[in-house]
Amino acid sequence: MKKNEEKVANTLPHVQEKGSIKLRMSFFYGYDLDELPIEGGWGYGKDDAVVFATDDSMECIGLEYEIAEMRSRFEVNALDDQHPEKDLYFESFHPLRQSLMEIDGTPYDVIEGEVTVLDDDDNATKYRTECWFNIKSFFGKH
Repeated sequence: MKKNEEKVANTLPHVQEKGSIKLRMSFFYGYDLDELPIEGGWGYGKDDAVVFATDDSMECIGLEYEIAEMRSRFEVNALDDQHPEKDLYFESFHPLRQSLMEIDGTPYDVIEGEVTVLDDDDNATKYRTECWFNIKSFFGKH
């Protein structure tokens, strides 16, 4: 493979760290824990969805993409830990699609994206990821 050639891979490893995504956002990105309107999991499916705890849809929609990108950065760190032979770096998160799903009466937004990861030689590998959000707190209220 030539330098800077891109490879496409399936998915990034899930974040296995204890603690909520809310706590991680506060610690690494300076969010005020009391003002961040999220609960729940890391967004790896409906049972682990990030749950919004506000009816402010505009705030939540902006946070969806921010959370999806931030989680991707943590996933790249996990991937880097699995490959001690080389260093891997987060390059970008590119949203591909946003889908609305309703499962058992609960509405979810699902953000699908592509994450570009660079290695020491600037070779790029693209990964797919999706992040689930429970939007029941604001869906259909405005």
